[in-house]
Amino acid sequence: MLPAKVVSASLIDGSAASVRQTAEGLEVDVPVTQRNEIDTIVVLAIDKEAHRINPITSVASLNSGARAIASNVYQNNPSYSPAMTIDGDEKTRWATDAGTRKAWLQLDLKRSQDIGGVRIVQEKAYADRITRFQIEYRSSGSGPWLTAAVGSSLNKPDSKIHFATVNVRQVRLNILDTIPFGGPTISEFELLAPTDK
Repeated sequence: MLPAKVVSASLIDGSAASVRQTAEGLEVDVPVTQRNEIDTIVVLAIDKEAHRINPITSVASLNSGARAIASNVYQNNPSYSPAMTIDGDEKTRWATDAGTRKAWLQLDLKRSQDIGGVRIVQEKAYADRITRFQIEYRSSGSGPWLTAAVGSSLNKPDSKIHFATVNVRQVRLNILDTIPFGGPTISEFELLAPTDK
């Protein structure tokens, strides 16, 4: 968490960047077209002298290097592929065919790691579609799926689901039922560290 208030934000070239400061940290939104392949520098103006703030350690996303797959993709259109749920852009999304009632979205982490929850982001217009789901995991690349959490609905655009720490190699959102029309659609599927609240 940054121990100062962000007054304004921009990219180093002066173009717009959106920063939202919460109790948990900073949420930075840079349009995909403005992101640099190697680095994207965001300039923050804060309400105190920066040299008086102790260094802040950043942690890589638990999703780094993950591969996303899904049981269904809307009209097999790559613009709605499961990879859209781990691209860091809440304006893209994984979507399923209209009328899909059951589906799953899976992340293969390529290595085992501890997690303590997931964050699921949906567009507000679609946030009422999922009516029953489970968060499931496997510690290896095979074997039975184990249940970390069960839910009756994902009716908020931004949901954090916390559970006891589990060591995972694969994680999936198993959608067990939805409303009768329209299929499930997810913008972001983010893994949370055991200490994230």
